[in-house]
Amino acid sequence: MSYSVPEKIRKMKPKGTMVKSLNGKYYVYNYKNIKDPETGKWKIKMGDCIGKISEELGYAPNNVMNELTTKEFGQYRLFECLSNDVYAELVETFGNEIGTEIYLVSLILLVNNFCAISNIQEYFEQSYLSSYFSSISLSTHKVRNLLKNLGQKQVEVTKFQDKLIEESSKKIAIDSHAFSSTSNENDLTSYGFKYNDLQEEQINFMVAYDVEKKQSLATRFFPGNVPDKTSVLDFFSRYSFKNCVFLIDKGFTNVDYFKILKDNKYIIPAQNNNAFLASLKIDKRKNKQMIYKTSKDKELVEYQAFSMNDGKRIICYKNINEANKLEIKLTSDLQKNPNKYKPDEVDKLKENFGKINLITTTDLTPEEVYLNYKKRWSIETLFNIYKNQLDFNKIGLQDYYEIQGLSFIFVIADLLRNRVSKVVKENSGISFNDAILQCRRIKVHKSGSSRKVENLTKGVYELLTRLKFCSVYDIRYILPKN
Repeated sequence: MSYSVPEKIRKMKPKGTMVKSLNGKYYVYNYKNIKDPETGKWKIKMGDCIGKISEELGYAPNNVMNELTTKEFGQYRLFECLSNDVYAELVETFGNEIGTEIYLVSLILLVNNFCAISNIQEYFEQSYLSSYFSSISLSTHKVRNLLKNLGQKQVEVTKFQDKLIEESSKKIAIDSHAFSSTSNENDLTSYGFKYNDLQEEQINFMVAYDVEKKQSLATRFFPGNVPDKTSVLDFFSRYSFKNCVFLIDKGFTNVDYFKILKDNKYIIPAQNNNAFLASLKIDKRKNKQMIYKTSKDKELVEYQAFSMNDGKRIICYKNINEANKLEIKLTSDLQKNPNKYKPDEVDKLKENFGKINLITTTDLTPEEVYLNYKKRWSIETLFNIYKNQLDFNKIGLQDYYEIQGLSFIFVIADLLRNRVSKVVKENSGISFNDAILQCRRIKVHKSGSSRKVENLTKGVYELLTRLKFCSVYDIRYILPKN
């Protein structure tokens, strides 16, 4: 019998396969014997091509390098073990598949500095998560569909965020952050009040933030050209805020939404043109004093409280330490540039240094009003993360609903950050980012049917010991979850 494939080539093929010659090259296929139901005779049915053979190199299987045997482990496992409550709540609200997808997308974006949506699948496949959650796909198409559904079908999204609000400390800062957006196809992109800083069009991102727990509660994107005091009306109408104390920036002043807040209280700075404030004749001899403790120092604050006609109070504060620091800086500036300000401007600046006038509907003491409003600045930590780590244009979304879905992902990502940063702060003595960087060293390696954690250095082991977290990095790593 003569063969079109030389004997020396046939000898190189794996057992149970066949070789076919095509255009002078030799390809290896799976095959199986099947019985013809009509004739009763056996015949060969050729299967998939699994490789090729050459005289020089022998048999070369297809996709020999496709399977990753060593995957990213430490940074993801840290979050997974410390945020089980977030994952469980997502699954309870959205169901197992959707809840898992939301969790994974949020985690991957957070750990990888809010990468492009198109890169999520690659990060997923490079991590042990793709083995642990083996039934889940995070292709770009799948992720965009997830975001679109979250943006269009808001019942479960609102339910989840309302529960966060209900379980919060009820001390809530409301503020917005402007992202630079260069897309002409994005319905939310437009010129806004931050143009002088951004030098580009913007999209606005509004957040309700728990200043005690330091976590996001509810978020939404708004057009860049719509002022905050208008957007906040829509924002408040979407969620169930009750018995809360809102810590609000004066840029949000809007008579209409004060009516919406009837079941809540608020603290907000008085605007410069406030008629009641302008009518006050403040006798500094009647000032009371309090000590405001910062993380580094103690500061002297003087204040007076006044009742307004509509049942509110306005409390006028002056932080003496802050005023002194600003006056020293002003003196230094004037020494370098004596003509920077006119004499009357200098006096006015000095008079306002360290001052803040807060209007409140609460029954808190003046000391408590000041302390609570100072906590509002913790939301700036969140905005600094977005400013330094998140390039909105890089994320690559144009669709209105996908962008609104992304706003919910940001809530979940912040919950994950909150869970881990709290443990790191209390136990490690290093920063959140440094802890993630160290855990990133740890990989998981697959050898046959077994998996082992590797590259667990002494330094990282000691860190995990301080986090009381070593058991999850045991030499054995057992799969699967699904």
